[in-house]
Formats: sequence, C-alpha cells, structure tokens
Amino acid sequence: MNGLRLVIVLLFICLLSPLSAQEIEVMQLRFEHSEPGIGVYQSRLLMNERYLRLDNGFDYDDFMLFDRRSRQIHSVNHESRLLVILQPSGPKPVEFEMDFRVEQKPLQDAPAIGGQKAMEYRFFADDELCKTSVNVAGMLPQVRQALIDYRQVRQDQDTHNIAQLPLELKTACYMANNILHSIDHLQPGFPIMVSDDQGRQQRLLDFKQVTKPAQIFELPEDYRNFTAPVGAQD
Repeated sequence: MNGLRLVIVLLFICLLSPLSAQEIEVMQLRFEHSEPGIGVYQSRLLMNERYLRLDNGFDYDDFMLFDRRSRQIHSVNHESRLLVILQPSGPKPVEFEMDFRVEQKPLQDAPAIGGQKAMEYRFFADDELCKTSVNVAGMLPQVRQALIDYRQVRQDQDTHNIAQLPLELKTACYMANNILHSIDHLQPGFPIMVSDDQGRQQRLLDFKQVTKPAQIFELPEDYRNFTAPVGAQD
C-alpha cells in the first residue's frame, strides 16, 4: 500500500512540475511618461538574469527584448508578425564638437531611498540644458547595469548611422542626448526621474518582484526575421 501511495505522489509531482516551470520570478519596474502632443502613458521593464524586456505593460503586446549575454536587441511586432534584430556593432568615432558639462546638487527635501539621498544632475551642451535626471546611488544596481548595456548597443548603432541624420537635426542637445552622452544619466545611480529639452519626462512609479509566465522572455519562432543593417551609408 505504501508503494502505491509513493507512485501516486510521484505521478502528482510530475504532473505539477511542467506547470510550475512555466512561472518565473522577475523584477518589474513601471514608469510614467509624458510627451508634448501625446500625453501621459506608462511603460514597463521586466528583468531576469538573462533578459531585459521593455513593453507597454501588457504581457502579450509588442515588446523589445535585450539579451544580456549576446547583447542582441529584438523588437517584436505581433500585428506584422515581424522580428527585427539589432546586433551589437561596437562604437564608431563621431566628429562633433561641443562644450559638454554636468552640474549636480543634492535634493535636501527629498526622502531617502535605501538610506541614500536623491541627487539632481543637469546635462548641458553648449550652455543649453539638454537633460535633467534625479538619481539614487546604489539603487537597483543590476537593473541599472542592464540599462547601460542596452543603451550602449543603441548608442553604438546610432554612431554608425549618424550620416543618415539630416544636418538640421544634429543639434548639440540631440547629439549629447542620443549619440555622445546618452548613457551619462545612468552613471551616477538609478534615475527615478528624467526630462529632456524636448519636453519629454519619465518617472519611476514602482518596482517589485513579480511572478510571470516564462514565455514572456521567449521570441516567436514563426515570425519573419529582419536584421537591422549597421552603417548602411558609411
């Protein structure tokens, strides 16, 4: 009888194991954004040891997936059933002169987060305020590093494709924010608020560990693949 009970228990465990394997623990961050002409909307970041996923807050909508090992970026569009792959390219020197500087000041009235006071950083190019961020040192270090790595791939890609950008768009602030110093606001600590010269704002709403389906980090196998070219007009 004891042997029969053992067999039943083992069968029960085997039946449950595939279900439990479909759920994983991930770090979730939610952000609120505002842009002139668009209004307020939210975005979400999900991260585990291997992947960083960026989406609009819904598990089954379009998303960006950053592979933290290969450093590939995948953009998934469900409507067109298209998967765009952005390969890490490495940096390319960019010739553009500007006077870039950073100012910082502690926010005395802001509450401490994890024992750390928030600091405000202001990024200037040719004396024009291009970006402002509020950072907390030591906050979410792994997420911050994943964002740095992700943004580095995007920045490297942009340096290769800078020749395609119309001359009138190559302002000092554009070049600072998108090409030459796009990662600087991530360096001092995790940014809980960011704004730029175009009136765009982003602020962190919350962060916590959540349970999600494992397939949230999986890429569709039957979509058309397109690898974005690097420096097509170099």
